[in-house]
Amino acid sequence: MPVISEITHHLALLPLLWLLVLSHCGKHIGPAWWLLSLVLAVSWLADSAAHWVDPRVISALYPIVQVILVAFVVLPPIAAHRLILAIVMIAVASLAARGVARPDVFVRTICWAGIVLMLWPTPSLRVTVLSAFGLCWLAWIGYSLSPSWATWGVYQGLRAGADGVFCWASARA
Repeated sequence: MPVISEITHHLALLPLLWLLVLSHCGKHIGPAWWLLSLVLAVSWLADSAAHWVDPRVISALYPIVQVILVAFVVLPPIAAHRLILAIVMIAVASLAARGVARPDVFVRTICWAGIVLMLWPTPSLRVTVLSAFGLCWLAWIGYSLSPSWATWGVYQGLRAGADGVFCWASARA
């Protein structure tokens, strides 16, 4: 399955590449779409880093980077700093918790819920955000509870579907 893993790894760049194509074709792309494409591209960076660093550590850290990006762009500075402090404290506490099999589940849940809540006020992003951070979160929970090629495949399939939704929705916006 290394080929499929690499395909899903690089698929995370599709939203960003799609926006570049739309922009090249003369379509005006709003800043919210660029932000979302960069947030989704963070998983490409994470998958790349996972070639050299423990993937469990990367899995627990990259949602923090995603929520920080959104917080700094969407929230007022004081609120962004407070949210980031809270996220970091939750992440440290969950990663330090003994007896927790998958601490990344807590981190991902808090971070991705935060992304959904912060981007919800932008109606054109709602379907994409719910698919990328809502449905994919559910699939990640399934994979975390029962890791197998099947549950990993469901998660990756939903990620690919979320990329497709992104392309469709951004072209319509």
